[in-house]
Amino acid sequence: MAKPQKPLIVGLTGQTGAGKTTVSEAFAEAGFAIINCDQVTRTVQQDPEILRQLTEVFGDILLEDGSLNRPTLAAMAFSSPEQTQKLGGIMYPAIKAEIDRMVEDCLQKGQNRILLDAPTLFESGEDKRCQKRVAVLAPAEVRLQRIQKRDGITAEQAKARMSAQQKDSFYTLRSDYVLRNNGTREQLYQQGLALAKSLSGQQQGRRMSQDLKTTITAVVLTLGTIFLIGGGYYLIHWMLYPRKYADLVNQEAQAAGVDTNLVYAIICCGSGFEPEATSDTGGQGLMLLTEETVSWAAEELGLSPEGDLLSPETNIHWGCTILSLLEEEHPDEEAVLAAWYVDDPAPEEKAEQVLRVRDIYENLYH
Repeated sequence: MAKPQKPLIVGLTGQTGAGKTTVSEAFAEAGFAIINCDQVTRTVQQDPEILRQLTEVFGDILLEDGSLNRPTLAAMAFSSPEQTQKLGGIMYPAIKAEIDRMVEDCLQKGQNRILLDAPTLFESGEDKRCQKRVAVLAPAEVRLQRIQKRDGITAEQAKARMSAQQKDSFYTLRSDYVLRNNGTREQLYQQGLALAKSLSGQQQGRRMSQDLKTTITAVVLTLGTIFLIGGGYYLIHWMLYPRKYADLVNQEAQAAGVDTNLVYAIICCGSGFEPEATSDTGGQGLMLLTEETVSWAAEELGLSPEGDLLSPETNIHWGCTILSLLEEEHPDEEAVLAAWYVDDPAPEEKAEQVLRVRDIYENLYH
């Protein structure tokens, strides 16, 4: 008898107006059963006990027929993070119970691939039931326009909703995959469809075959280049500017939403890929992090700054995390690097280090 297929539950989240609906539609096309937590919320909000609790906390939020005035509740609940937290305290337990029922119903029907479309996936703790977590992110100005058009509200009301939500880094640091909605709806749809097929295994065989062909081609071309066009230069180049810890750098950079090549350049300039390196300013490890900088990043994200900074895993994780936070605060790459080297003792040393990283990043790792 064939062994039952193990269920795959994928959590989909992101900020309001980022494009979760488009990605959800793509997953549906790929054969996933969709559990839409917004719809679950509407169902739960019809429960008399939930209405009673909401009224106790938020006051006059009911229509004349006794049903919920959702726009009024939204205006109150999203007016501040504190109010949003109160709403979650009432809604999350009931929503979780309904999701439990719906997941079990899907499994009973033989639907083993499920997408949980949940704006508050992490805040509610629903991420723990998911094997994979996907975040959809979009620029703030784009989301503002979408929210206004979708919900028919003013810019001020839309901004209030956005301010009550998490920063990009909250999602990038907790998700397995991040989809950037910087183009057209169709482009985002295709991103979602490709990811859904990949996760469900529909493209696994073809991808492995293509990867093998690509690897063989790359090896042949590389060897040909080395031997036909002055291989000594490239061998020296690889010795001076390696890409050590590739799997770790790629994983952490992708999770944080930062450029892997920039991470390589910082490691190359800072420690020369020596995991136990230290600096005059107290920096430690591959990316020469200080305990103070890591503590700042941890406080920004509400996390605990755990781990040994001389450990490559810990160091690269926090290094990518800090880069992600700096990219949110600063307008361009040069400003990010200037902030990264803020602890350098003299302005000229700081400027020299920034120029060196940029040179390696732009000319050697690209």
